[in-house]
Amino acid sequence: MWGGADPIDGRWHHVVQTVGPAAGDAVGVQKLYLDGVLIATGAASQMVAAPGAADVGRLGLGGNDFFVGMVDDVRLFDHALTPQDVRALYDMPVLNLGFDQSSL
Repeated sequence: MWGGADPIDGRWHHVVQTVGPAAGDAVGVQKLYLDGVLIATGAASQMVAAPGAADVGRLGLGGNDFFVGMVDDVRLFDHALTPQDVRALYDMPVLNLGFDQSSL
């Protein structure tokens, strides 16, 4: 569902996935944003409504395919974000302390 975009270029990216309803979307519609821009939409075929652990960086439910790289600043909301919400999050200033990551 990357919509042809390739976020694997060695730089940090802001990735947001929403699942409707938001601003008139039907329940089960998912949207993928990359760096504040909508790049793909599609039907959410599987929804998890039960409480429990959330897997960040796992491809599919219960699969063994994981994102390879670093993940930072994960946020979960109790509602689907609007395009304006996503853009506002992307436009927020980022504090870069310049830590040495060579030992990671």
